[in-house]
Amino acid sequence: MGEHSVAYYQSTVEENDPAASYYSENGTNPPTVWLRGEEPAAVERIEQYLGVRDGKRIEGRAVTGWFNKALAPSGVSLGSALRPNGVPGFDLTFCAPKSVSLLWGFGNENDIREIVDQAHHNAVSQALDYLSDHAGYTRRQVNDRQGKRMIIERLVGISGVKYEHRTSRAGDPHVHSHVLLANKQLCRDGKPRTRWYESLP
Repeated sequence: MGEHSVAYYQSTVEENDPAASYYSENGTNPPTVWLRGEEPAAVERIEQYLGVRDGKRIEGRAVTGWFNKALAPSGVSLGSALRPNGVPGFDLTFCAPKSVSLLWGFGNENDIREIVDQAHHNAVSQALDYLSDHAGYTRRQVNDRQGKRMIIERLVGISGVKYEHRTSRAGDPHVHSHVLLANKQLCRDGKPRTRWYESLP
């Protein structure tokens, strides 16, 4: 992701696409917050810190502040604002097979689309669980009996924003999710730090 990425994702929300009108009332797909932690208490801690709720909608300006200005929706500073050529996060795109997208696009029954939506949601959810287990780490400096050194430490959890799309830019059926993983995450000592990039599978 770059400094203009969030603006692009928000433009896809603001555009009115009649082909995807079933998925939301006016053809737009508002972004939602996603959080993962080892236990419910960890998710609650992140919710309180960031001022968001897992699975709930979030306004575009809040997403911009979170990713580009390092300002959580709660008003808490997450560090320095994004610099030119900085990396505010990562776009993890999950796409259903084309046959599944066609089933969603040409299915006449609403329950068919609901089944496809739920299956896609479950698949993305499982992927995020895996991501939390394998990429939820940071590095920080400690000064103990062994002297100053860098350690790898597990985060409280990971967080970000999800954009759901059901069509491609060309308008054909394309079930996919853009899952934005924020670079700044909450650490166990209560401070925000950059997620350790080498832990990303």
